[in-house]
Amino acid sequence: MPEGAAEYLTVENARLAELRSRYGAVKSPASNHTLWNAGPEIDLRYFRGDNRYVFQLSDGNSELNYLLTAFYLKSVDALGLFSRLQEDRLFGVQSFDFGDGSLISRDLLDGIRVTQTPSTQHCNNKPHYPSTDSLGS
Repeated sequence: MPEGAAEYLTVENARLAELRSRYGAVKSPASNHTLWNAGPEIDLRYFRGDNRYVFQLSDGNSELNYLLTAFYLKSVDALGLFSRLQEDRLFGVQSFDFGDGSLISRDLLDGIRVTQTPSTQHCNNKPHYPSTDSLGS
């Protein structure tokens, strides 16, 4: 964990209190309920880990889901992000060896997946396939 991170990532953090106050002031049907509630049961030092907001290995996700998603995304990676991005394994993230010495995680795969838009699909002249959401990552 980076120096100072453990002291900063607490539910008593002043910035977190400020954000709670600002979000609480919003009066909208969209903000009437939320799951985004960092309480004592959430250890913010491990916010990238498997938790009630982001499933990494819960809900039937497995290493196989990650690997299949990674193989698919690598096949349509028009921007070459697999060779440019690296997983740092910080803050409790679950990662897997992709088999070539690189690590993959849900964060990394999600980051690459959101770049796979119709505007980037033409870059590699490969067909666009359906979303990988059904793969579970």
